[in-house]
Formats: sequence, C-alpha cells, structure tokens
Amino acid sequence: MQRAVISSSLLRMDALSPRRKRVFAAHSWKRVFASLRQCSTLAVAIVCLYACQRGNTQLPVRLAPAQHRILAFGDSLALGVGASDPSRGFMFALYRKVLSRDPGAQITNYAVGGARVDDVLHYELARAHGENATDIWICIGGNDVTHTIAAARFASQDTALLRALRRRWPAARIVVFGVPDVSRSALFAGAMRAQLRDLSRADNEAARQAAAGGQASFVDLFTLGRHVVADRDFSADNFHPSDAGYDAIEQAAEPIVLRSVFE
Repeated sequence: MQRAVISSSLLRMDALSPRRKRVFAAHSWKRVFASLRQCSTLAVAIVCLYACQRGNTQLPVRLAPAQHRILAFGDSLALGVGASDPSRGFMFALYRKVLSRDPGAQITNYAVGGARVDDVLHYELARAHGENATDIWICIGGNDVTHTIAAARFASQDTALLRALRRRWPAARIVVFGVPDVSRSALFAGAMRAQLRDLSRADNEAARQAAAGGQASFVDLFTLGRHVVADRDFSADNFHPSDAGYDAIEQAAEPIVLRSVFE
C-alpha cells in the first residue's frame, strides 16, 4: 500500500465536504509515505550502482522489514493543521522518531478535520477495518468541547471507542492523547471561556479513564495547556497550534509514545 505525502493543501480542507475531507486526508498522508519510500529505493539503487562500479557484486544495504504498523485517528490536531506545513504536526514528528529506530515503520493517518469522538467511532474506524496494526495513536475531543457536547456523553462514547479499538486490534499498543484546554484560545472569553475550560478538564479526565480501561498509554494534553504562551504556541487562526505549539506536544509525548512502541 502506498503511504502518504503531507501537503500544505491540507490546511484548506475546511472548504471540502465531510466525505471529501476524509478521502483527501487519507490520500494526502499516503502521498507522503510514497515519497519516503521512493527516496529509500533511490538510495539503495545508488549504493548498488557504486558497488558495481567498484567490481563488488554484493548488495551492501538491505532494507529491514517493518516492525511497526501505526494507525492514527482523530481530528485536525492529529493532522497538524495550523503548522507551517502539516509535516510539522506532532503525529508526524513522533512517527519520524519511530522511523529513526525502525526504518521500515509505516503509518496511515485516518484523522479528519472537525471530527468528534462519534465520528472516529462510526466513520474513521470503519475505513481502517481491514488494516493490520501494531500501534494505534488517537487524538480526539477538542471539537466535542467546542460543540459543548455533554461530558457524560463524551465519556460514554470515548469508552466505547477504546473498547472498539481493543476488540479490533487486541494486541496493538495504544496511545491516547487527551483533550486540550481549548479555553486557552483568544477566541473565547468570559463565561464561555470558563465553560470550555471545565468541559476540557472533564473530557480530558474521561479520556484518561478510557485509556486505562483499554490498557492504553495516556498523554495529558489538558495539563500541557498550563504552559501555553498564546503569541508563541497558537497559529494565525488563534485556535490550532503553531509550529512551536506542536513541538511542545511532541516533546511532552515523546517519552510516553516511544516507551509504548518499543518496550
């Protein structure tokens, strides 16, 4: 299967219908990894040519088989929306960390901008049903907060999501990224900001409990929000992270994710 190229055109996904968004996101990620594999193939070809010119007919390099097959699910945060290029998003940065230790590692990102937990449960998972996976990364919840979905409903759906993931991929190592504190955005003020802060906190805790119930690792994005500096960590839309914001998420998540993947 071809893998993805992340293109800055993903930042224009808001103009697409929900169905077109899902198809476009998957195709974009597939182009990124097709390019990565083309580069790997070219490198091997160059080495082979050099060896033949030196009179050495043995192949000096052999690509290792993939040990890790990662599936990612979620919303625009999982796609890197707001970064200068989607490849600067934290999911792709974490994948590069895995790739440095497992050169054959593969990832497919099924995330869709604007998705809520119900969308992951009923649409994203269905699209990935035929996939094999050693590792699953999921980042969802911010849009449930901004749509003021009741905390009890989010908790119920998030628990159902983790159970569905565990049923479909019983041996997979799962990492759950919690719910960010969306009230940190300058788009919200007054009573609305207070309401969104409380809802973010409650949903983040629900995600933590769902992760524990699904034998998954957990990255606390709500607590990370305490260190947010608006001018540095938000992009121009004042909602999604900037490059610096995504770097902060990646740095906080790295030890948890790598421990999940390799230990």
